[in-house]
Amino acid sequence: MRYINTPYLLSLKRILFIIIFAISTNIVFSQKYSEFDVKAAYVYNFAKFIDWPQNYFTEKDIIIIGVYKNQPFGEALERILADQKIKDKYWEIKFMNTLDDVTPCDIIFINTSSTQETILLLKKIDKNSTLTIGNNVPNFCQYGGIINFTTKNEAKRFEINNNSAIKHNLKISSKLLTLARIITDEFKH
Repeated sequence: MRYINTPYLLSLKRILFIIIFAISTNIVFSQKYSEFDVKAAYVYNFAKFIDWPQNYFTEKDIIIIGVYKNQPFGEALERILADQKIKDKYWEIKFMNTLDDVTPCDIIFINTSSTQETILLLKKIDKNSTLTIGNNVPNFCQYGGIINFTTKNEAKRFEINNNSAIKHNLKISSKLLTLARIITDEFKH
């Protein structure tokens, strides 16, 4: 009968413990953040990779983030952005539940499944340099939205209509574009 070297066995036990600890910590960590927390972090990072027109933020004290029909996302955004600045500015969230509630903002997160509502909302803010972000909204980018989250199972977590961004005087970094599925065609509405 052959005996295993005791220091070798101890090393294996330590490595096994570290692996089990790392896996369990990762599971707990991944359960700590909701889907909306993760999307809020994406929104924060999207803003870092987008340039608004020159002098756009010069006269603004705060960045307005609109949240259309998604209170839980707005709450996640408040948690994730606490003590953070966007483009060296403080931010404020405005909750909007109807088309009549929609007011000018710098970024708007849109949660609707209605094609008609999507079209009307995008038309309402069409003349502004507003970064529009859809929450898995059907054909969002084809109707003129700029960024749209996709389902979890897709290879790319979001899609971008760069033509729409350019139309709204927003310049998206090539670093962000390489991470997205690019939408080039638009529906006429």
